[in-house]
Amino acid sequence: MAEWKKRPNWRTTGRVSTALLVGAFAAFASYDHMRILALAHGQNPHIAALLPISVDGLIVFATWNMDARNRFWPRLSFWLGVLATISANVLAAPPDLLSQVISAWAPVSLLCVIETWSRRNKVERWQWKKSAEVPAADLVVNTDPAEAAEPKPRQRNARGAQTAQKVAKAAAAVARKNGNASITEIAARAGVSEKTARTYVAPPTPAEVPA
Repeated sequence: MAEWKKRPNWRTTGRVSTALLVGAFAAFASYDHMRILALAHGQNPHIAALLPISVDGLIVFATWNMDARNRFWPRLSFWLGVLATISANVLAAPPDLLSQVISAWAPVSLLCVIETWSRRNKVERWQWKKSAEVPAADLVVNTDPAEAAEPKPRQRNARGAQTAQKVAKAAAAVARKNGNASITEIAARAGVSEKTARTYVAPPTPAEVPA
């Protein structure tokens, strides 16, 4: 039997191809603007060719190294790179507002592509980590159904012990007086609610229950 081929994920393909297309154009435009600016201000051709890589590369590096435990230096590096690339692209344009806005669009679009892609990958890694974690309750296997159904004994602190002692004394006093101690009488004598009295009054044993 022939195996079915996995259908291509067109949304992922479109997202990757669009990011590569926009990122490549924005990176090339930003690179060219910074290279021209460096040449115009006395840098030799080799330095002018490598300087834009150091700026945009710093942004990418800082973005991928930014997490909850390491924030200060990645954020500082990121914003320094953003300031440098936008300033260089604006300064490389002719001294009019429209030219500067057009020139600044390349680094802005590149930053949007980098940030959107990195944020999506971080969310996907976080979701995968959460789904891979096994809750501690799922690791407990109850082999004995009777043991699993048995309720845990009530843990009493110092205040609970005092209340239990008070309810026990009230139950004994009511039993001596009336012969049959009801929960209402015990609660009234001990000064607690009926729910609390019912919690601390021990149920009668089978020998004490009349036939």
